[in-house]
Amino acid sequence: MEGIRIDTAQNVVLHYELASFGDRMVAFLVDLLVLVAWWIVVAFITSLGDINSGGVFFVLVFVPFFFYHLFCELLMNGQSVGKRTAKVRVVRLDGRQATIGQYMLRWLLRPVDSLYFIGVIVILLNGKGQRLGDIVAGTTLVSVKARRSLAETLVVTAPDNHVVRYANAHLLSDAQAQLMKDVLSRSAGPNGHRVIAELAAKVRQVIGADGQEADRDFLKSVLRDHTWLTSR
Repeated sequence: MEGIRIDTAQNVVLHYELASFGDRMVAFLVDLLVLVAWWIVVAFITSLGDINSGGVFFVLVFVPFFFYHLFCELLMNGQSVGKRTAKVRVVRLDGRQATIGQYMLRWLLRPVDSLYFIGVIVILLNGKGQRLGDIVAGTTLVSVKARRSLAETLVVTAPDNHVVRYANAHLLSDAQAQLMKDVLSRSAGPNGHRVIAELAAKVRQVIGADGQEADRDFLKSVLRDHTWLTSR
């Protein structure tokens, strides 16, 4: 699967798997079903209440339609109902959470992307899984799917009664977790401390963790949490 590379100052590379076109279509169809279901509910309620006001109908039907994606991405950490179902999320190109301004730029350009399938064409031609709104906002859509075979891949174990310390550890991709394991096992040289510190700083940004735990211990804890979370 295609991905985006995040190169750090110490030549440590983090990798995000880009959302596939199929994932995007699943998210689109689920979101469309959510909006259609809302319209049906509103039509049913207004017919029972004999509400004929055009203003009320506009507020109840079209306002949610216009603002649905913006509100969802702001409130659900870069996801809508469809994106959460497809296990994809909007992030910045450096892997961090998108800002309010970036979510708004994506939303404002959504109508343009819808014209003549411009968004689909741009996604297929762009190497970073971006539609026009993503290019302008500096964002993309990545997969956050769990891989059940991750524990075997990483050879990192966590007991069944393991207590998760970093609840967002599942946001790391398999490739990122594998990179963490490789760096931990190969960072005994003179530059090992700097590489570990750089990688820990980047992982903290990705999962929104604090800096209270020592860098090496932090990475080991995240690996255990990631293995436990993605194997459930």
